[in-house]
Amino acid sequence: MNPAKESNAFPLQLSYQRLYNIDPVEARKELLKTLEETQSLSRTAKLWQTSTNLVRKWKKRWEKDGTAGLKNLSRRPKSGPNQTDPAIEKIVVQENKRTNL
Repeated sequence: MNPAKESNAFPLQLSYQRLYNIDPVEARKELLKTLEETQSLSRTAKLWQTSTNLVRKWKKRWEKDGTAGLKNLSRRPKSGPNQTDPAIEKIVVQENKRTNL
């Protein structure tokens, strides 16, 4: 790879983690820009001091949802199958108030 091309693809000399702390969406855009220039997941990961899995993850999200796919997603579960039934929870709260236990 041409060293001049490398410097254009990675001008900041920051790791992904440091740029992520500044602005996550911009960090991901820069990562994808580097991927477009290098055309290599492993080369991009090496330049950004991160893993190929992370580069692959953001590439897939970009292809699927565009800029919206680069935002952080909630890690909260979509459902709570083991959640206590609201009627039982109400009884427990009432007993807690009554007995102070």
